[in-house]
Amino acid sequence: MVKITKRIVEAAEAKEKDYVIWDDELTGFGLRVFNSGKRSYVIQYRTRGRSRRYTIGLHGAWAPE
Repeated sequence: MVKITKRIVEAAEAKEKDYVIWDDELTGFGLRVFNSGKRSYVIQYRTRGRSRRYTIGLHGAWAPE
C-alpha cells in the first residue's frame, strides 16, 4: 500500500520510461516521474467514458503533505 509522502517522492528514481506511482488512499492521485528525473503531481479521472489525466504541478512548487 502506497501513500504518497515527501519521502516517497524524494526516493522515486528516474527510469528509462516515465511512470506513475498511484496513491492508494486518495483515488486518482499520483506522482509522475519522468525519465529526466523531474516529478509532477497528477490526477486521473473519467468523463464521458474517457479517462483523462491532469497535471496539478511540479514537485517543488507543490508538496504531497
